[in-house]
Amino acid sequence: MEKDWTLVYSVSKSYQAELCLELLAENNITGVVINKKDTFYTSLGEYEIYVPDESAEKARALLQKSEI
Repeated sequence: MEKDWTLVYSVSKSYQAELCLELLAENNITGVVINKKDTFYTSLGEYEIYVPDESAEKARALLQKSEI
């Protein structure tokens, strides 16, 4: 991951990650998802959502409030 990006949230399902990105985009926050799921044991790992450092606090608040 590029420096100056912060992990703000993680989810277990791919559709949840997409919902998170949509919510961030609606609030003018750029986000990316990194798939940390194990390819063999798909129940292990998560999808991690990263945003630029300057948006991290606002993004965390939005995502935690959304309960995705």
